[in-house]
Amino acid sequence: MKNSTLHIVSDKELTDNLVFIPTWDNEPPTLPPIIELQGTSILTYQNISVLIAQPGLGKSSVCEAILSKIINKDADSLGIDVTATKCLYIDCERTNADVHASWRRMMRRAKVKTAEEVIYAGISRIGKRDERKSTIEKLIQDNEGIDLLVIDGAGDLVEDPNSLIESIELKAWIRTITSKYGLSILTTLHSNKGTDTPRGHIGSELLREAECILTIKREGEIRKITTDFEHGKNRNGGHVETYFKYCDYAGGMISATIEEFNASSSPNYQKRHMDPPITYFDDREKIHTALSHIVGKEALGYKDLLAKVKKHIFEHHGGCMSGDNVCKAWITSLVEGKYLIKNKGIKHAVYLFRSELPDPPQLFQSV
Repeated sequence: MKNSTLHIVSDKELTDNLVFIPTWDNEPPTLPPIIELQGTSILTYQNISVLIAQPGLGKSSVCEAILSKIINKDADSLGIDVTATKCLYIDCERTNADVHASWRRMMRRAKVKTAEEVIYAGISRIGKRDERKSTIEKLIQDNEGIDLLVIDGAGDLVEDPNSLIESIELKAWIRTITSKYGLSILTTLHSNKGTDTPRGHIGSELLREAECILTIKREGEIRKITTDFEHGKNRNGGHVETYFKYCDYAGGMISATIEEFNASSSPNYQKRHMDPPITYFDDREKIHTALSHIVGKEALGYKDLLAKVKKHIFEHHGGCMSGDNVCKAWITSLVEGKYLIKNKGIKHAVYLFRSELPDPPQLFQSV
């Protein structure tokens, strides 16, 4: 790993070191991978790796997970491990409000209030490509010790993604950045609609340059990060993949399993994992046990009851949706089924757990 003190290489030094002639005395040191996926290297020192996927599949969420892992090694990083110690994250596409929301999610995932290990920067308001590049370089120079640069939306560093000249210039600039500042780069690209093929000449050039190429695939509600697709590769490691899903209660993506991904196309899986009432209603004893933990001997207001229901589903039934609408519908059904007693107070109703098991109503018998 490079020294913590930033050494900006001069143009002469850079030129002098462009040619490497191996001898018995100049073998480069073996360095740990910068990023690993399930224990397999996907990015090494002074290399570039590329994540390509359709919009909305979670490229930025994967970036957030990587950044959170730099800050807190115990963070849920979707099966990704990171040895980098300081990262500059560049968002090329989103508004300032969206960038701030992304930063908040990253901080929540890392479970911190402050973090010097990650510099978050949105540059979508900078219109010209050369100004964007110079801004990135200045941020590297102004923040000592950066060893990982994440560029979320590399297509925005060219005016025309189909320009071969611009694409080659970008590739040359990336090589210069990795050499000049001694860092590694992870970048994201949009794929063409309905395919895993990256857009334009920029996609073709970056894929040739990349050490590892990954994509995100979706089956039901489960997503998979994988090197196993037509354009995938992992030059310094074998095939690898990991899984993640959106969780309402967590307010973001969390790790998933290969079993969930393989089963997620099954209608029965969708029925059981997307709707908490179905999950619980198939067994009256399970409903009763769950409510004894959620409510117990307390008299809960609706807001507190809703919060506890969401928490229970998240902790004990991680594959289920735990959004407000689904949980509110379940509470209504539990009152109708006489599992919960609703007592109307002067200002607000309170909900009590019925300790004895009610007779099975038609609602549950029909499921």
